[in-house]
Amino acid sequence: QEKLNALETDAADLSACWSVIKKITPAIVRATGADGSVIVTNIGEAAGQSVFHTHFHIIPRKKGDGLPSWPNAPAQQDDLTRVAGEIRKLV
Repeated sequence: QEKLNALETDAADLSACWSVIKKITPAIVRATGADGSVIVTNIGEAAGQSVFHTHFHIIPRKKGDGLPSWPNAPAQQDDLTRVAGEIRKLV
């Protein structure tokens, strides 16, 4: 049966998720020049969950960036491709 969110996911699968999160988050922070990151999972539509399976968002943050908890900024494909390449090199 499909797990709709992190609270419905068994501990072994969540442990596997956290192992990956711990590995890639520092690479994301370094690749983006961020000072830190926010790791979040939304539980339910009212909390902003729009994809109904277990997943986590890793959001790089800079001090004083003024971004809301969930920024809605457009991104250029070239920038996304460049950052994805940097992350791959660092993982």
